[in-house]
Amino acid sequence: MPSSAIDRLIDCQGALISALDAGDVSAVEDATARVARALEAVRAETPSANEDRPRFDYALRQAEAARGRVNFLTDRVSQRLERLTHQRGERVTHTYTNAGKLGRASLI
Repeated sequence: MPSSAIDRLIDCQGALISALDAGDVSAVEDATARVARALEAVRAETPSANEDRPRFDYALRQAEAARGRVNFLTDRVSQRLERLTHQRGERVTHTYTNAGKLGRASLI
């Protein structure tokens, strides 16, 4: 695949990670849409020999980094909701479970 498609994916993933770190919801939504478009471009390209392998591996590591951030933020939201529910004197229900987190299968 031409370097432009995988490089664009890497750039979009970097923007997503930055948006997640900043907690900017609008930027996360925008970056997520850009990552989806970049993934389509990567899928549409015919992979070349081993020349793209290092960049592809880097893109996979970035996807893992983004997944970890999403799971962390999901846990934080869950904890906040539980605290607020408890403060209101209501029974705490678990809104998120481990099954609701992004796993490796979600990245395929």
